[in-house]
Amino acid sequence: MTDGAYRMVSEVPLATTDAYEFVEILVENGRIVSLVWDAEQEDGTLLSQSDASGPVPEDSLPWAEQTALTAAYLLDLQDPTVVQTREDGTTDEIEGVVIPVDTCLSLTRACMLEAGKFPVSAPTPPPPDLSGLVDAIAGATYTSRSVVKAANLAAAYVSWIESDAPTPTP
Repeated sequence: MTDGAYRMVSEVPLATTDAYEFVEILVENGRIVSLVWDAEQEDGTLLSQSDASGPVPEDSLPWAEQTALTAAYLLDLQDPTVVQTREDGTTDEIEGVVIPVDTCLSLTRACMLEAGKFPVSAPTPPPPDLSGLVDAIAGATYTSRSVVKAANLAAAYVSWIESDAPTPTP
């Protein structure tokens, strides 16, 4: 990656505020050395520094602490594509984090692309639901059954990639 500072902002505001999430990374010697995930309100105030609690469930860490934990995790990992998320955008991989992290992962990936990390692979998809797909061919050999399975898996993967998080704006 090319050294420099990169910032990507979400196109969609957080559900409970008018703040827009952003990710800023600093790349030195081809590695991410700083990663910030926060949200900026219309008046320029950062959600992490405001009195607003952010979109967090009761009895969980404050939003600012959860975003800092996520940023630290990604800084150590250096690869947002390996973090597994559920359909609601949450993950079990980062201790103490219960808020959705999918936007952070997408914005981090976009920053890395901007920095020249090619390719930044898409996140690893969850195991596909194969119900309703072709499951057998009468008189098929082992090889043709494998081809059908591979085609079904490829179709599920493409469908999953096309439904990935919204494209961030630079």
